[in-house]
Amino acid sequence: MDELLKALDDTWKDSSWGNDCTATISYELPSGSILSIGIPNAAEEDVDKEEFNTYTVVLDSGLFWNYTEQADAIAKAKGIINK
Repeated sequence: MDELLKALDDTWKDSSWGNDCTATISYELPSGSILSIGIPNAAEEDVDKEEFNTYTVVLDSGLFWNYTEQADAIAKAKGIINK
C-alpha cells in the first residue's frame, strides 16, 4: 500500500476496513464521489477464499475496472481525477 500511496499524492488515504477482503485506498473527487483502489492480496485469484490478484479501481457509483499492473490502475485513477 505504501508504494501505491507514494505513486499518487497525499490526498489519497488508507480506507481499509478490518473486514475488507483487500486493503483499499480512497480519494474524494471534487463532486464528493469516492474513487478507490483495491490492492491485490494474492498471486492467484480464488474468490471463494477471498483472494484477489488484480488492482480494482472503483467509483462509488458502481463502475469498476480491474488491472493486473499497478501502473495501469494508477493511470486509470489519475485519468478519472483529471477529467
